[in-house]
Order: sequence, then C-alpha cells, then structure tokens
Amino acid sequence: MRPTQYTYLYLNRGGNAMKILATDTNTANDKVLTYKLTRSPEVVKLSTLAGQRIDVTHYCIYEDEKPDRKTGEINTAIITAFMSREGELFASNSATVREEWENILEIFGEDLDKEGGYIPVRIIEGMSKNQRKFLTLTYGA
Repeated sequence: MRPTQYTYLYLNRGGNAMKILATDTNTANDKVLTYKLTRSPEVVKLSTLAGQRIDVTHYCIYEDEKPDRKTGEINTAIITAFMSREGELFASNSATVREEWENILEIFGEDLDKEGGYIPVRIIEGMSKNQRKFLTLTYGA
C-alpha cells in the first residue's frame, strides 16, 4: 500500500500553516485523527522512546510552517507522526525516520487497512560517522 498522497490540503490557523503530504486511509477520512496527529499537545517526541517498540495504527506526514518569533522568518519542517494501538501520539522531524517509515509502508502498509491493523516498529538511536546522534525505525515484529 502506498500512502494516501495529499498536495492540496493546506490549513492555516493562528499563523501556523500545515500541508498534509501523506497519511493512512483512516486518518485521511477522520478530522479528529488528523487533529490528534498534527496539532494535539499530547504528542510526545519519538526520540524519548529510543529502544522501544510501538504498534502504529495511524500516521501522518505533514509539512509544518511556523514563523520565527524573533525574525518573522518562516521555518518549515516535515513531521512524521504516529498513533499507537493504545492511542498514544508520537512525532519526529527526523528525515531518517520518515524515509524508513516509507520503506516499511512499501512492504507492510496494507496491514494498516485491515480491521484492527497495525505495524510494529522499533525506534533506534544511531550514531553518524560525525558522532552525531540520529533516530530511525525498523520493523519490530
């Protein structure tokens, strides 16, 4: 299953613009899920779960624009957000998380379309050649 692609959904509320780039079919059709994954204050940084497994039931990849409070310059980030089977919300702006999630979807994506479907992933913290920490995912069955 390829993710549902959006290039037209563009929300602008309170000076913060957001464009949904990809999401699962259920989230695409549910405003509450979209809100939870993109705007809820309950979203936790994925980096706090390094070494743990989550069972992803919903996801959303979106472009988020926010003005810098000091300069007024617009900062853009691509965010990958997940909801677990327990309803917990996680997000990351890591490009490696997004890329690996897209790879996992290519193989296991249709599991999200099944009744009660989920994709198990493990959150991995790695070290680059330049000794910088980075975050990624792996399929976690």
